[in-house]
Amino acid sequence: MGRNAGWVAAAAVLARTDTSDAPHLIYVPERPLLADAVTEQVRQVVAQHGYAVIVVAETVRDGNGQPWARQVGSDGFGHVRLVGAAERLGALIEERLGYKTRFNKPGSLQRSAGTCVSTVDWEEAYLVGQVAVARAVDGARDVMVTLLRQPGPVYRAATGLASLADVAHAERRLPPEFLDDQGRITPAFLDYVHPLIGGDLPAYARLGGRDWGLGTRGYPDSALKATSAGIGAPFPEC
Repeated sequence: MGRNAGWVAAAAVLARTDTSDAPHLIYVPERPLLADAVTEQVRQVVAQHGYAVIVVAETVRDGNGQPWARQVGSDGFGHVRLVGAAERLGALIEERLGYKTRFNKPGSLQRSAGTCVSTVDWEEAYLVGQVAVARAVDGARDVMVTLLRQPGPVYRAATGLASLADVAHAERRLPPEFLDDQGRITPAFLDYVHPLIGGDLPAYARLGGRDWGLGTRGYPDSALKATSAGIGAPFPEC
């Protein structure tokens, strides 16, 4: 989701509670995805944790600007549909490092989990709907309601109007300050996005793992899992 903008993929960083948490690697369209760099980064993560969880946007491109995914037709607006970035990434890891990989696509799951809706998002969606009806009654046409983040330490947003001609087919990509030189998500992104989810995410229990000589969270290199589901820790012995 997001085409050439990595907002959705980058938001996966909110699942982390410490540096060992998944996802360990996040790849967004705003930075080229280089095969040699990916190989080394995955090797380092698996060496440290025994496995790696990776989030990759479907529209990532290589150093020559070519998509990792394959092109499959186009949508109703003429945008090329790209599918298979995670599949290709998994194949690369298996070929170069010999790790077993798998991939999952959230698909409709990320669109339908109503119980996980941010309270801030819920309230703002209702507000935008109210304003849209009011402006339509006033005679406004060919515009959309916008949310304008207000300055200050406490999150607040006001509404505005934008011409559809200015926003149709336009993209708002991640600004440079949200990614470091190596394409990693920065604290500035967390500061920006955390207020939008209405508080901390639920705390999840951790299963105690067997010690394979790689630390309490590790297991053999051959058991790498590349998945966006955040599941990869070993099962405890019964």
